[in-house]
Amino acid sequence: MPTTSTGKQPATTESAQPAPQVTVTVTAQPTMNQVTDQPSLLRIPSFDVTSEVVSVGLDSGGGVVVPEDISVTGWYDQSSWIGAPFGSIVLVGHRDSAVAGAGALYGIEELQVGDSLVLTAQDGEPHRFRVREIKSVEKTRFSTIVEDVFGSDSPYRLTLITCGGAFDEAAGSYLSNIIVTAYPE
Repeated sequence: MPTTSTGKQPATTESAQPAPQVTVTVTAQPTMNQVTDQPSLLRIPSFDVTSEVVSVGLDSGGGVVVPEDISVTGWYDQSSWIGAPFGSIVLVGHRDSAVAGAGALYGIEELQVGDSLVLTAQDGEPHRFRVREIKSVEKTRFSTIVEDVFGSDSPYRLTLITCGGAFDEAAGSYLSNIIVTAYPE
């Protein structure tokens, strides 16, 4: 049977029950201290290499900007920072250049599991990491591992990325990326 509405609400004879009390606890998210927690130097003792670390973002295509100066490494500013409770500190750099020679990350594919890496914070405090994995990933497959490399909820670690593998003369670039993952000592 159809019903009609007069637009009036029925009268209530009892007061409505109060809504249950809900308590929300907000845990402050860790934040980076812009002065002390940003990396400033990367040292690779096995190769006797030290490189300045500069902050980098994304290019217009969504890729991490690699510093023009091949002697410098770039800290991706949306990755974790020194002392973060979790996530990957991502550093990118050049392997080499036809004009300028060896870059800051030249030869990282030859690091050995257990080798030491030292990342120095802006305040001069050194933080030591041990290499746990070295892998080569074809650039055409890199998008399939982005979350593993850049994941902000992954364990705290240092990740170095450079070019490597076979060199494509026609394109003027390497076909793979070398990814080194290191964990705090």
